[in-house]
Amino acid sequence: MTDLPTPPVSPPPMAHPLRFTGSTAGYFRLWLVNLLLSVATLGVWSAWAKVRTKKYFYGHTRLAGSAFDYDTTGWVILKGRAVAVAVIAVWSVLTGFAPLAALPLGAVVFFGLPWIINRGLRFNARVTVWRNVRFDFQGSYGRTLLYFFVLIIPVYMTGLLGLPWLQRARSRYLTESYRFGTAPFHLTADLGEFYAAYLRTVLAGVLMLIPAIGIGVGLAVGLDGSTVLDSLNSDQAAGVTLVAIYAGIFVLTATVLPYLRAQILALTLNGTTLGGSATGRLHRFSCTLSPVRYAWICLSNLAAVAVSLGLLMPWATVRLHRYTVGAITAHAAEDLDGFVSAQETASGVISSEIMDLEGISVAL
Repeated sequence: MTDLPTPPVSPPPMAHPLRFTGSTAGYFRLWLVNLLLSVATLGVWSAWAKVRTKKYFYGHTRLAGSAFDYDTTGWVILKGRAVAVAVIAVWSVLTGFAPLAALPLGAVVFFGLPWIINRGLRFNARVTVWRNVRFDFQGSYGRTLLYFFVLIIPVYMTGLLGLPWLQRARSRYLTESYRFGTAPFHLTADLGEFYAAYLRTVLAGVLMLIPAIGIGVGLAVGLDGSTVLDSLNSDQAAGVTLVAIYAGIFVLTATVLPYLRAQILALTLNGTTLGGSATGRLHRFSCTLSPVRYAWICLSNLAAVAVSLGLLMPWATVRLHRYTVGAITAHAAEDLDGFVSAQETASGVISSEIMDLEGISVAL
């Protein structure tokens, strides 16, 4: 009896953790120069400041030994901002001198926003480069309008019960609209996991409210009849109460939203694969972000920046970026060199056209 040939055994996926090699001191110098030049040029330098900042963080974010790049110039960003300022100025003048024009102009803005969003996402993707291969975004106007504007109405009508479903739909649409070279991304994420993430966030908010309410009641009882409240008139007392309420809401929001953001990011990355290879095998990603730690970093960063009057902004930015990047790993199903070479060859024919479109993408 003839022995059947043994099928080839696929090699195990190769893990490539992302690493951030930048430092607080290095970014602080860049941040300080950008700040001073932006002030000195009345904001004109901010376009170059954005590019230099992006290049710093991209250039110090490494995957499989290679850094990313942000391939554009300050002039391109400045042209886009000039167009944006002109549009806002026209809107302000028309609505100020002709209030009846606000309604049709509002409709134009509403239906124009999906197009603007797509152009912005496409521009940011196309100027992102890794190993000489550009990313791309191929989202459609109709689906952006649907997922980010139209479906908000029924979601609110359901008392936000449909929000996790909408979040998953948005995540899938955005993920699968991106390309690395010509290779598409795919997202498979269980709807129940999105509902669980929102449920955990609501419970976390409630757990934060309980001690906050307890502290508020305790202060009210402790101050009742004291000379502190007696020295304030009714308006002052109402002002103190409002400040306390808004401070509590701010702290709650600044904690709960990052807690949810970390969960959504982890769910999205853990369900994302990158296909299009010659063998049909898929590269995948994993994310080990801790929602609690991520929320704590965001909240403590806000406190540090506020107390330092903004001087700790570079430290806070590097701290959050380092933790986020360090939690992401790419699992290559095959040799990355061959995969990247295939994408570079396939996308090379359109790279010059993409470069020509960059200015149009950001300006429009």
